[in-house]
Amino acid sequence: MSRRTTAFIFIAFIFMMISAVISTLMSCQHTAKAEPERPTALVTEAVTAEPQYKTYTVKEYNGLVAVFYGDSTRPVRITDCYVSSLPEEDRKKLMSGIQTTSENKMKRLLEDLCS
Repeated sequence: MSRRTTAFIFIAFIFMMISAVISTLMSCQHTAKAEPERPTALVTEAVTAEPQYKTYTVKEYNGLVAVFYGDSTRPVRITDCYVSSLPEEDRKKLMSGIQTTSENKMKRLLEDLCS
């Protein structure tokens, strides 16, 4: 094969690979938008950087019980437990937020609220 033909095939291969990567990325974005807003798993993990301190706040988020780091406004976990299904006393506590200082305490609190 001539150098020209080899160069043409190489460039065509590169464009095909770039097209495949772009196509894959676009389909991932489309799939992410098509997912329902309401979580289907018991606990959904959100992508956030973990702060240096370990204070968890369990409170209401869009009608569901959720976990936040400290005073953050972005949840790190969202349960499928509806606040409206809880006793009045628990709902009042969740509106102001229940703080815990360890992951184990936070998990026990979620278990108590959502079981």
